[in-house]
Amino acid sequence: PVGPVAGPVGGVSAEHIDLPSLPDEQGDTAWMRQAACRDHTAWWHKAVNSPADAYWLNQRRLAVCHDCPVLAACRTYIDNNRHHVGIWAGETDRQRVRRWNTETDSRNEPT
Repeated sequence: PVGPVAGPVGGVSAEHIDLPSLPDEQGDTAWMRQAACRDHTAWWHKAVNSPADAYWLNQRRLAVCHDCPVLAACRTYIDNNRHHVGIWAGETDRQRVRRWNTETDSRNEPT
């Protein structure tokens, strides 16, 4: 399980994390208003100077998802819309695509 990450990364401390701003939409995306990342903007597009900084920044992003009240709705949304970029529902883009490929492979196996 992913938990809070301590220590500064790229000049950003754990207490000052900015996350992406999500649209205030109706319908099947209304749940976004309750997402843990709903009120933040600059942090998602923060430039990093090294692979180590990128790793720790992603760990912080993932930590925000850990206790999100709409994690299941986010997972359903991302699975239905197949966004390939960014962190959604507690997964990096690589983790998500790997999961999708595994699910597809297992559905295609003969029974």
